Amino acid sequence: MKSLKKEAKGKKIAGGKVENRSAAVTGGPKTSNANDEGAIKCRVVLNRSQKESIEIRSEFEKRGEILTDAQVRMVKKEGKLMRNIKSGSQAVHYFNTLQERVGTRGMQIILLAVIWIIKAKCPMPEQNPRAYQLKSVSLASLQTLNAQGYFIPPFPGLATMILNNTAMLTAIVKFEAKNGTGSTEAVAAAQAVVKISVDLLIVYVNQLCLADQTNALEIIEAAGMLSWKQKAKNTKPDFSVKQGASGEVILTSLAGKIDKTRVPTTYYWQYGLMVGTELIWYDLPETVNRCKTTALGMPINTIVSFRKATRTTKGGMSVYCTPIAMLVK
Repeated sequence: MKSLKKEAKGKKIAGGKVENRSAAVTGGPKTSNANDEGAIKCRVVLNRSQKESIEIRSEFEKRGEILTDAQVRMVKKEGKLMRNIKSGSQAVHYFNTLQERVGTRGMQIILLAVIWIIKAKCPMPEQNPRAYQLKSVSLASLQTLNAQGYFIPPFPGLATMILNNTAMLTAIVKFEAKNGTGSTEAVAAAQAVVKISVDLLIVYVNQLCLADQTNALEIIEAAGMLSWKQKAKNTKPDFSVKQGASGEVILTSLAGKIDKTRVPTTYYWQYGLMVGTELIWYDLPETVNRCKTTALGMPINTIVSFRKATRTTKGGMSVYCTPIAMLVK
C-alpha cells in the first residue's frame, strides 16, 4: 500500500528530485512554483452592489462626470428610495426634500441619474367586447373631464375615440339583438378600431409622464390607467446629448415615425439653465427633417439641461421630452 502511495505522488530521479506525474500527464509545470506565471488563476466575482456601482460610474462618465465613492453610494441610496415610490404624493415629497437631503450638488447628480422611468399601461378585457367598450368609454370620459388639469394639450385623438366607442356599441347591440343585423365579425372589427384609439391614448399619456416624471403617477391615475417602472438602460434613447467641442453640445433625436414609417418631422430644441431655484428654458433653432443639431455657445463648467419636441402633419405637436442635464465643458 505504501509503495502505491509513493508511486501516486511521484518517484525520485537523479539529483534527489521528485517527478510530478500529474503535471507530466497534463503538460503542466513539473515543480510547484508560486512565482510561475499562470500557476494560480483567480476569478473575481462581483456582487450586485459592485456591478451597480460600475454601471453608475460608466453612465456618468459618458456625460463627462467623474463620481467619488461617496457620490456613487448616494446615487444608489436615492435610487432605492425612488424605486419605493408608490403614489403621487410620495413622488412630490421625494423631490421637494431632495435638495435638503443631499445638497445642491447632490441634487444635480441625482437629476442626472435617470434610474427609473414611470410609465402608464392599460390592460383591457380583450375577450369581453362589452367590457372593452365600457372601459374605453371611461377612458375617453376622463380625458373629456380633465378634472386634475393634467391633459394639456388635449389628447388629439379624443373625438375619434368617442366616435369609435359609439360605433363599437352599435355593433354590440346589433349582435345581441339576434335579428341578423349584427355578427361577431362586425364586433371584432369595431373593437380593433377602438384598440387603435386606446393605444394612441396610452402613447399620449406616456408623453405627458415623460415630460413630468414628478407628477407621472398622478397623471396615470387621472387617466384611469396603471403605472409601471421601466429601467432606463439597454434601449436606444428617444433623445440623447453628447459633448462636442468646447461649449458645444450635440443633440440627437430618433427620427419621427408613425406606424413605424418615417414621416416629415420638424424638431424643436431647447436648453435650460438654473436661475435661482427655477429652470428657465431657451429656444434653439428648429430643424426640419433633420434629427440632429448642435447647441453652440453653451456656458462651460455649468450644468445645462436639454430637451426636444417634434411636430408631424398627422401626429401634430408632441410634448417636450424628459430633459437631460450634463456638465458642459
